[in-house]
Amino acid sequence: MQICAGRAHGIAWLGTPLVALAAASAIFSGCTSAGLQKTTQQSQSVIGAAALTLSQYADGHSARPFVRASIDQYADALTKTSARLRAIQPPPGQRAQYDAAVAATADAVAALRALPSDITHPAARTTAARLNADLARLSST
Repeated sequence: MQICAGRAHGIAWLGTPLVALAAASAIFSGCTSAGLQKTTQQSQSVIGAAALTLSQYADGHSARPFVRASIDQYADALTKTSARLRAIQPPPGQRAQYDAAVAATADAVAALRALPSDITHPAARTTAARLNADLARLSST
């Protein structure tokens, strides 16, 4: 049995260890590619939601306690996503996408964690712009 992203897939055991190793390598590189794409998409979703929340607050459409709680949740989610990204071995040919995803996610976490508990409208606007830049970096890969 081969495990990929929590799912089990049956494979026939091949005769020689070298053939089995080649087959396992091909299977796991596919899992890694799919895992990288899925985790990058999760990062994009959370960064986009955080940027939208901060933009709405900067425009006066949200209350500070709601924004503070939301930002804390987004930062926690991105911290977990960052750890999942770092655990992925980038597949051949996807190193640039991997590096961009790791850097953008780490920057988004830092931006959200740097916000003070009494978020001001200008700080929210500045951080939203920073997150949108991270989102653009993720989307361009």
